[in-house]
Amino acid sequence: MSGLFNIFRPYEISQGLITFDVTPAEEFLVHQGSSEFMSSCLRACGVSATPLAWKVKAYRQSYYSDYLHSMDWRAQWDLAWSVEVRVSSGGYSIDYTQLLPWKSDVPDETAAQIDEPALDFGPVVVIGDFNGYRNLETVVTNKVDSWKVRGNIGSEAQLQWRHYPGGVLQARALFENIKLPERIADLQELRNDWRQIGGVCNWRDLLKRG
Repeated sequence: MSGLFNIFRPYEISQGLITFDVTPAEEFLVHQGSSEFMSSCLRACGVSATPLAWKVKAYRQSYYSDYLHSMDWRAQWDLAWSVEVRVSSGGYSIDYTQLLPWKSDVPDETAAQIDEPALDFGPVVVIGDFNGYRNLETVVTNKVDSWKVRGNIGSEAQLQWRHYPGGVLQARALFENIKLPERIADLQELRNDWRQIGGVCNWRDLLKRG
């Protein structure tokens, strides 16, 4: 099944609260998220629980982009959605070993009449996966702080962490308000800074690690 959407890396934030990332596999959008859409995403990930409440956030990112060398910055820093959903039961399990995306073929009916968001002023999320080592969160935070000083970046960075089994840490630097495409070179520099300390900043590179 090719699907309409790719569902990446479900993660349990707390008991009954699950987050995952969504990208379009076809020319379809997500807006507020319908119950049918949320149920389809959960089922695709093997989570047999009923969605009770959810929130959806559109953002730009390069972690899931297949066009990192495109001349179009909108292709390099493509559209994705972060979803948090509260589910009905704790009787489920999440496969954290799955790196390839799951597929959903159910459209979000709340997006039927909307246009693709421009997101010319963010939000943007820079994502990197790191093999765990001592004081990793401090090292990543220091990299962000020094990058902000070096580039005179006024936008606040909200750092979020996902701890996966096996010592893998995913760092997510969220910039709610950052001007694009003017700051694209700066964002790429932050991505390169993370790579220098072992970060993987595109999901396909995780597959190469085997």
